[in-house]
Amino acid sequence: MAKRAPGDAGALETEDGGAVAAELVGMLESELVRFTHRVAHDHAIALDRARASMVLLGALVAAGCPWTAQPDSAPARIHDAFAELAARSAADWPPAAAIRGEVARFLEQTSEVAVVDAPARTPAALLRRAGADPDLWWWAAAHDSIERSWVECGSNVARMVQVALAAGTTASRVARALAGALAQGVGKSQTRRTQARDDLALLLTKLAAGGAAVLTAEPALVGTVTKLAFEMAAAQQAWARTRTAPDGLADLALLSFQVVELFQALDRPPHGADLERYADLAARADRVLGSRGLRLHALLRRDLEAWVTGTAGAG
Repeated sequence: MAKRAPGDAGALETEDGGAVAAELVGMLESELVRFTHRVAHDHAIALDRARASMVLLGALVAAGCPWTAQPDSAPARIHDAFAELAARSAADWPPAAAIRGEVARFLEQTSEVAVVDAPARTPAALLRRAGADPDLWWWAAAHDSIERSWVECGSNVARMVQVALAAGTTASRVARALAGALAQGVGKSQTRRTQARDDLALLLTKLAAGGAAVLTAEPALVGTVTKLAFEMAAAQQAWARTRTAPDGLADLALLSFQVVELFQALDRPPHGADLERYADLAARADRVLGSRGLRLHALLRRDLEAWVTGTAGAG
């Protein structure tokens, strides 16, 4: 083994080496934070990415890379997320034994890592705490306020809904804004199923005005729209097979069903809104509404800006 020359710093002790290590640690930590949020919401779980991130982060910490965790990345929370995922799976789930070993080794490697609960004041910290896409934390790091982040979202609707929720806008308010926008798109759709279009537009309009209470007040209407969404989903396969143009209501019926699911999830404990789910839905809605001449970002800005900036109800 080669001896280190006098005055020679180790790879992690140099300025450049330390910077690379810190960047890697930050990237791996963000993957694990995303994993814990996705397990909590049972949505889009990327198990292999999380396992690799945990193994690599543990190895870097064991090699001497500094890491101060936050509550959402605490080793114990990462352990709990893997344990919760395993509890949902069959008793003979194939990865279980390997994951138990990886988690145990990670907990040993990170046993001396401090967990610091710093106040979330910056836009990046607010987005992280709310469960936003990690890419959005890094984007928001360039902005000095959540209001500036909102302005800088421009026409990016996936960013808009996540910033709005991180700013404290209620999930109900954001879901109502999405319902209102889809109602306008339904009204512009060409379809032979005019009654279905009218029912869908009516439900979306009522949801935009009254929120989740409408689901209880209008069970027959909700049932009609749910049936429509399943029929359209089944018909898509036939349209693809016969290369037939889909019904103009198809995409909007499926999106509307997902909006109904957002409202249904408002009462489910205890993790709050799934920001990535809202972002995914908004991005799909943006494409569908754009083909009908509607600009979703403009509609969201109109409906949500006062709530993001804290001026709702003023004047």
